[in-house]
Amino acid sequence: MKKTILTERFQQLAGIKPLYELTDDLRPEEDDFAFDKMDGEMYDDAGDPMESVTANPHPEFTSGDLRHANIEYNGNSYVGIEFEREDEADDPGDYWYIGTANDGTMFAIVVPGHLPHSDDFDERGINWEDLVIA
Repeated sequence: MKKTILTERFQQLAGIKPLYELTDDLRPEEDDFAFDKMDGEMYDDAGDPMESVTANPHPEFTSGDLRHANIEYNGNSYVGIEFEREDEADDPGDYWYIGTANDGTMFAIVVPGHLPHSDDFDERGINWEDLVIA
């Protein structure tokens, strides 16, 4: 008799076949997995694509300033959002500014206490790419 590992022998006694004995027709196909790595979509048990929870998770500043910002988020256009200074941010002198849309969506941005020298920042020192949902 062929020498086997003890755990493998117990599995055989329990009726569990080792993976190397599975035939090709019993092995799962690529498309049987819940997440298809090729297109990045999630699928339910029936194999149908699941809807994404967030279509656009990052808000995009399109124009304006802290007094009248225009923002695109989740398929909606928000015009004239007014930001107000709230809590102090992590860096001394920096503050969180919060703007609330008519539908209750809240946007937040850190406004630095000093003017950084970079093309990523506007004339007030704000990097609008850091705009987040509050």
